Amino acid sequence: MTMKNLKYVASLLILVLSLQIHAQEELTVGDKAPTFVSEDQNGDTFNLKNALKDGPVIISFYRGSWCPYCMKQLKEVEARYNEITDKKAQFVAVTPDKVSGIEKTVKRINPSFKIIRDADLNISNLFKAISEEKFNSFERELDNSHKFLPVPATYVIGTDGRIKFSYFDANYKIRAHFDEMVQSLK
Repeated sequence: MTMKNLKYVASLLILVLSLQIHAQEELTVGDKAPTFVSEDQNGDTFNLKNALKDGPVIISFYRGSWCPYCMKQLKEVEARYNEITDKKAQFVAVTPDKVSGIEKTVKRINPSFKIIRDADLNISNLFKAISEEKFNSFERELDNSHKFLPVPATYVIGTDGRIKFSYFDANYKIRAHFDEMVQSLK
């Protein structure tokens, strides 16, 4: 085996191992959900710990207003939001999008749910929902200096603070199914 081939095999092995480690780190059903306090699109304070006193909370990470898959998912949530509130739950969308991007989302969807801006990906980090890929082409849409995006993960958090439903797929084109999220709101 040549030195070039050996370096290639070693690089491939490191990549595979890092992906396995990353996959083991994601939050899963039964884990205690991290809590956070932030501001929503209306300037109101959202405190996850306090919100859980009123019922379950669905936390869903999305990339930004420029992502058609994200907008499709959020439109479905808005169209069926009563199915969430009927279960005494609420939906919270988290994004690293700029304020102007969130304003575009609000204009398009007119959401009944909260949108939380996560400019520095602090909330995404808490939920271990950071994409491994760097997205330099979205520099205009993102304020964060590292230009990473969240994985479009979704978590249903029960009133006990534990995760009842977890959806985590690095493929941004595939999203959690609405019916599965709602079914976990028991």
